[in-house]
Amino acid sequence: MIIIRKKHGFTILELLIAAILTTIVATAALSFFLRANQQCIAQDGIAEMQQNVRASVQDIIRELRMAGFNLTDTTIVPIAIDSLSGLTDTLCVNRDTFTVKYYIDHSDSLHPTLIKDVNGQANIFADEISDFNISYIGNNSVRVSLTAKSARDDDDIMGGECFERTISQVVNLRNL
Repeated sequence: MIIIRKKHGFTILELLIAAILTTIVATAALSFFLRANQQCIAQDGIAEMQQNVRASVQDIIRELRMAGFNLTDTTIVPIAIDSLSGLTDTLCVNRDTFTVKYYIDHSDSLHPTLIKDVNGQANIFADEISDFNISYIGNNSVRVSLTAKSARDDDDIMGGECFERTISQVVNLRNL
């Protein structure tokens, strides 16, 4: 009588094939995760940029609507716009006891910021604001235009460029 014993275990070839297949699957999963993570980070940056420009425009509009309110000195101009060709504008709004000034600080050319100066106290109001334009439309209206850009470049969607978002709004002035 012949006894046949079963062999237990795997051959080296089977282990090698299993290791290669596991490496391929793990690499594909990691690649997918990294791409999804980069897109998530890019979308967060876009959302932050849009929120910056939206909130900034709303604050500027609120100040413009209050321009001239309760001014007792008639020699003070409620709104002063400093506009030089090819440069961003500077807006100065005067009301009761406040003077609010908005301008862009380009000292860091890669990351310009919108500055809000209230009675000589200048603070960074919004990051990554690249352009600010304001112009009169008729007697009691102004157009405010603010452009923001994303903080980082996006190689996948924009080919290495930053996203930009411009919001433009017409404001009817109340107290002029």
